[in-house]
Amino acid sequence: MKKIPDKLNILGKRFDIVLEDMSKHACDHMGSAQLSTQKIWIDTEVHIQEKEETILHEIIEMINKMCELELDHKQMTTLSSTLYQVLSDNKLSFGNTECGMIIND
Repeated sequence: MKKIPDKLNILGKRFDIVLEDMSKHACDHMGSAQLSTQKIWIDTEVHIQEKEETILHEIIEMINKMCELELDHKQMTTLSSTLYQVLSDNKLSFGNTECGMIIND
């Protein structure tokens, strides 16, 4: 089973990843992020693929906020779901060579 990271660095800020049952908060979201506390919450009760896509969505939310991109929620959701599909289906990973992807400059 894939491991969800404990922390993420987003534009120089270190975010803690908190896995918890989001239904305890009467929330219908699979995730949430807060810049002021530098925390990202991910629902423990969803499939691993949903968790991964939710992390990508929350990263995009934080980039949107920090860079003042003014993307609306539909645009961020579209970006996260389509990027997740492309990265997953093509087994793309950056920062390591396990995916077999080597780019020569």
